[in-house]
Formats: sequence, C-alpha cells, structure tokens
Amino acid sequence: IRANAEVLAREDLVADGGRPLVVDIVAESDRLSHLIGDLLQLAATDASGLDLDRQPVDLAAIAADTVRQAAALAAERGVSLQMAGRAGAGSTVVSGDRDRLIQLLLILLENAFDHSPPGGTVTVEVAPGGRSLLMAVADQGPGIAVADRDKVFQPFARLPGVARDRAGGTGLGLALVHQMVVEHEGAIDVESAPGRGSKFR
Repeated sequence: IRANAEVLAREDLVADGGRPLVVDIVAESDRLSHLIGDLLQLAATDASGLDLDRQPVDLAAIAADTVRQAAALAAERGVSLQMAGRAGAGSTVVSGDRDRLIQLLLILLENAFDHSPPGGTVTVEVAPGGRSLLMAVADQGPGIAVADRDKVFQPFARLPGVARDRAGGTGLGLALVHQMVVEHEGAIDVESAPGRGSKFR
C-alpha cells in the first residue's frame, strides 16, 4: 500500500486535490506497520521471553550516546534534552542487551517528548544505587493522576484528557518498555502528579 501510494505521488499520477490523501495513506501505512511490529514483539515476549544478548554494558555510556542521538528529535519537537550528573567510571555497568536497553530508552524519550510542552525540558539520569542501578527519564508534561499510574504500562492504555492521536503512537510503547525491564530482572514505576510532569524510573 505504501509503495503504491509513493508511486502515485512520485510519478505525478494524482490530481492536486488528491495529494493530501496520498500523504495520509503513506503516514497511516507507516503507523500500522509500526503497530504490527509492536504487537508481534509483545506477543513474542509473552510467549517465550525476549532473546537477550547479555553482555557487560555501561548504562551511563549507553544513556549518553542515546541522548546525543536523540538531540535532533528533541529539537524538532521544540524540547530541550539533557543528562543529569555524571556517574563514576565503571559504576554503572550491568549485564544487559545493549540494543534492547537503547530501544527502551528511546521509547521513554519519545514518550517524554510527546508529552512535553514547547520549550520544556526532558532529563535523563543514570545513577548507582548499591546493588541496583537507577535510570530515569523525567519530563515537564501534564503529569499522571495516581489512579492512572499503573495503567500506563498496559497495552493500548489511553489516559483521560490525552488526545488519542496526539503522539501518533500505538499505545504499546510503555508496555514494551515494561516487558524489556522485567526481562532484564528490573522494575519500573512512574513518579508523577497532575501538572507536575512525570518521571519514569
């Protein structure tokens, strides 16, 4: 569908009045493709768990690289992105799958960008904590009511007052993050309140 729509546009086979419709077809095809990919990944995880390639990885280094790569996307959304503090060398090494850890951090960042006001700041933090490590992504968005905090990790969760298509997402991102954290023998929660932003830890 996407390929056919692109040919129509590229070969000038659509009247001017129909061009916006072709653009919509391409965008919706992309959204559905992303949705299917997320559904397949969730289904595979539920069935047999993720296939993790565990290696010693430095979580702070991964976060710094991911923040650097996501800076352009943050700027595009009109949001400032920053790292909080600096962990000591070797103090944030974990046994994990580098690609999966990057993936879950990118999902958290995109979620933060989507819910941040123009000119807002998204902050990423990685810190040692005894026998565990903390990674957190904080935004300055509208926040989440206490009663809705656990719901955000459920597939297709939509919170009251948030437009369904505001972020153009699938409603599966945070569910995927939850699965990946659990597969890494971790835990995730959110500290939030209406009007005070959200901090996913």
